[in-house]
Amino acid sequence: MKAHDASYKAIFTHPEIIQQLLQDFVKQDWVKELDFSTLEKTNDHYVSEDLRERFDDMVWKVRWQQQDLYVYLLIEFQSEADYFMPVRMMTYIGLLYQDLIKSQHLKTHDKLPPVMPIVLHRGQKAWKYPLNINELIAKPNEILAHYCPTLSFFLIDECQYPQETLMAIDNALATLFQLEQPSEILVKAKQVARLFLLVKHAPALERVFRVWVDHILAMRLENPAAFKAATNLEEIAIMLEECVDSWVTQWRNDGIFQGRQEGLQKGRQEGRQEGEVLVLKKLLRKRFGNLPSWVDDKLGKACADELEFWVEAILDAKTLDEVFLPR
Repeated sequence: MKAHDASYKAIFTHPEIIQQLLQDFVKQDWVKELDFSTLEKTNDHYVSEDLRERFDDMVWKVRWQQQDLYVYLLIEFQSEADYFMPVRMMTYIGLLYQDLIKSQHLKTHDKLPPVMPIVLHRGQKAWKYPLNINELIAKPNEILAHYCPTLSFFLIDECQYPQETLMAIDNALATLFQLEQPSEILVKAKQVARLFLLVKHAPALERVFRVWVDHILAMRLENPAAFKAATNLEEIAIMLEECVDSWVTQWRNDGIFQGRQEGLQKGRQEGRQEGEVLVLKKLLRKRFGNLPSWVDDKLGKACADELEFWVEAILDAKTLDEVFLPR
């Protein structure tokens, strides 16, 4: 779902998360020399929309050894990894350098700044493809091999970290990775509670995590509307843990409930759709304020596909009317 992907990407617009990414998941010696107080998200206008078919990218700048270091973070939202990812990364870094040459007016003999390319893979299956473009290029002889480009990216394979490792890191990003992995609902409750404690010092960061958790609940719980009264992550965690028996019997993985009778499944599907209407109303009020009566009428007559489409449209729409534009 696009809205869910957008809420996930929004987490990485916070410098605190980028610092955690570098310190606790890249964990190379040079990271210790970075001045994280200088972290700054840069403009990515040089990458055209037609290149962004499967991925979302962002570029951060930070001071390192009296110079700028660029961190190119590319997030893959598809379940299947891209075999040709090194080609895409080389293209993006080339566009970044081209833009820096133009915008910073680099002169002959000036050095280009270093770039740290990172791919964040969210698929459940482990990444099995090359990390260096050199491995993708045929080399018929040693002479031609000499001219083949070499560019590697650093892979963060989110769902392959053991839970024990993530618990030991114990920061907001590690907890995010834990929540992305399959586990029982009561485990999720503890993870959400821990996430609240880790981000409550930063209201803006807490809000962006709350939006992401709302999307997770809407997609994977039988009755996400039960959480509409919660005002923060802590209250969601308490409600998950204390009221789980009356709201949900299983954390939903891949959108499938196993072993349910057909009649019960149909009834719960209707209940879920009613819950999705309530969640959608809440999101609309947060974005656009009080809702006119025609919105209630439209939501009441909507099918499941329409509700899903409107949820996706919320983050991009500039007005309430734009949310409900025809597909």
